[in-house]
This record gives sequence, C-alpha cells and structure tokens, in this order.
Amino acid sequence: MKTHKTNAPSCDCLPLFKWVSPAIHDGEPVLIMSINSKLTPEEKRLIKIARGKAYRKNNPEKKAASAKAWRDKNKEKIREHYKEWAASNPGVQTQRSRNFRKNNSEKVKAYKTQWRNKNRDKLAQYRKTWDAKHPGKSVAKALEWAKNNPEKRASIMIAVKGRIRAAKKSAPVGELKAIKEWAKQWKSLTVVSCHWCKDAFTPNKCQADHVMPIAKGGAHCLTNLVIACQSCNHRKSDKHPDAWLKEINDTRRDKGPAVELEILPYYKD
Repeated sequence: MKTHKTNAPSCDCLPLFKWVSPAIHDGEPVLIMSINSKLTPEEKRLIKIARGKAYRKNNPEKKAASAKAWRDKNKEKIREHYKEWAASNPGVQTQRSRNFRKNNSEKVKAYKTQWRNKNRDKLAQYRKTWDAKHPGKSVAKALEWAKNNPEKRASIMIAVKGRIRAAKKSAPVGELKAIKEWAKQWKSLTVVSCHWCKDAFTPNKCQADHVMPIAKGGAHCLTNLVIACQSCNHRKSDKHPDAWLKEINDTRRDKGPAVELEILPYYKD
C-alpha cells in the first residue's frame, strides 16, 4: 500500500481515498491517506483532474506565472496551432473578433488609443515602409475616404489646421476632440446661421471662425470658435472682435445689431 500527503481538496472522487492518520507537513496539518492500488485508469484520471483543479484554485499566481512562461517559450508552437485551427475553421475567428469589437467598442477604442500612443515610432516606420511598397495607394485611399465622408473630413481639418496655426503663434490649444465633434455636428445640418450677420446658409458656405484671432493671441478652443459665413469670415480676417463688431453693426443699422458685446465674454483680452 502506498501513501500520499494532501490538504484534502473537496471533490467527487474523494471516496476513492482512505484516510489513515493526521500529520504535519511544512508546518501545516495534513492527512496521510491510502490510495487503493486497484483503481481503474478512469478513477486515476479523475483523481489527477481533481488535484490539478485544487492546485490551480489554491495557487492562482503560480498558475498564471507558469502559463505565461509556457506561452513565452512556445510562441511559434502557439502560432502554428492557431494557423491550423483557422484553416480548419474558416471565418470563425473573424466573426468572433467582430462580435467582440461590437460588444466592447469602448474597450477596443481605449486599447487602440493606448497602443498608438505607446508605439508612435513603430507605427510611423510601418506606414513609411508600406507606402514605399505601395506607392500612391495611401493617397488614393485618403482621397476616396474624404469623398465618402465630407463632414468628418471637414471637422478634422477645422481641428487640425487650427492647431497648426496656433502652434506657429504659440497660442493655447484646447481639446481637439471637442472641436471635431462640434464641427461634425453643424456640418451635418441642412441650414446653419452665421454668428455675425445672422443670415442662414448651407454648411458648405460657412467656416469656423476664431472670435479672438489666433494672430492676436486667441486660443484654438471650443469657447473661441463660432460659425461664420464665408463673407463675414473673410471680411473679419484677423481684426480684433471689438473693431469687427463696430464695423458689422454699423452696416446693419436697418436690421439691428448683429451681436451684443456682453454675450461674448470669452474673447476679451
């Protein structure tokens, strides 16, 4: 008869053991048990499974470290296994990935942002290499996207161009995401109103205007941006808002003042 030391995990196959006497092992109380030498292979398999489950449950850190070490050591083996599995189950993994991205959109978006921020140099080198192998494809793809997504492109250009201009003048820059969402919102409308002349226009006839011009220290931020028709934006140019309001109100005496100074506190020096 052979004996075995154990902490006595609870499982369905414990009746296969015969408890003999208590003992001390590594400072902890254990039971010395006898294993019936006439166990069938199936019974031995169940015992092995139970021991493995009990070990993993009681030693999660060791199990995780062991699993990671095995994966690091067998990367090629794992890769080959997944290739064979994917070949035998075409489309399954693709559908699983789509479902995961659909059900965890915020999590996926956060991961992608984190990865891009962490691997900017790697991503830039990849794009450079890809462009060298596929000359012209990136430009064609970008033009096609811009054609199919005019509102998105316009909102991105408003945010990015303003950031570039602000950087040249060392002007403050606000949250670009908020600027993009603001521009995308009014660019998708049918009709918008010019902030200065109050006339109605289609969005493609209007532009984003900095109340306090960037050239005069104005910030590229949401609180310094308004919708302006092309005429007002070009006439205003880089004029100080006080001078511009006086000019535009003088030309609208028959219609009343376009804007009251007190409702634009954010442009003041």
